[in-house]
Amino acid sequence: MKRIIILLPFLLTSFFLYSFTFEPISTNYTPSGPRSNQVFRISNNETSRIAVKISVTTRETDLEGNEVNNPADDLFMIYPSRTMLNPGETRSVRVKWLGEQDPDVEIPFRIIAEQIPVDFNPTERTEGGGIRLSYKYIGNIYILPVGGKPEVVIDSFELNRDELTLMLDNQGTRHTVLANLSVTIVSNEGEKIYSLTEEEVAPGSGINLLTGFPRKIIFTLNSETVELLKNDGWEVAIDFDPVF
Repeated sequence: MKRIIILLPFLLTSFFLYSFTFEPISTNYTPSGPRSNQVFRISNNETSRIAVKISVTTRETDLEGNEVNNPADDLFMIYPSRTMLNPGETRSVRVKWLGEQDPDVEIPFRIIAEQIPVDFNPTERTEGGGIRLSYKYIGNIYILPVGGKPEVVIDSFELNRDELTLMLDNQGTRHTVLANLSVTIVSNEGEKIYSLTEEEVAPGSGINLLTGFPRKIIFTLNSETVELLKNDGWEVAIDFDPVF
């Protein structure tokens, strides 16, 4: 889950942390049938009225994991796409998939619930204005193909000084998170030479590999391991627990 909260330093209190909630934050859709049309819930935890806008964007990643997002509201029916909630009120938002009915691979999206500034009491403004906080939830929608599963391969690897760079590609039909990732250096005969420590493997652990979007991961090795790998004749193997 990603939740972006814009707050002013030194003014953070538990009251500010929960302006509103949005759930579920991640969900799987089928291209057709009952699960192509799902309901999200927004709850206002404030003591005043708030306004929230709901939108969907595409989701792509570059080699470094930076996301590229573009509007995708034409692929979904969102009702309502904007809503106002009274204090303590919960409302439902229905989001229906309108896109391809038989995709070959999973299609990932971001769903965004963002509080928007609305002055409900313009006559009650105080001199000098006030502090306005903005809250945003960024969640996941995955459109699943039938029988989708990940298939992560190492496209290439390179050792440059103390940096081991792996190019990973999910050539399957469904995303996966690299949970409990292990990276092992083996000889050409398959014998273990070295397993990266938990600290060394941290840059790749927990990465979400979307299908069709390769990722470059750089691991920093200790000097002893670098010495071991100065000779040719070694390869890299990875293992992880797939999490969807």
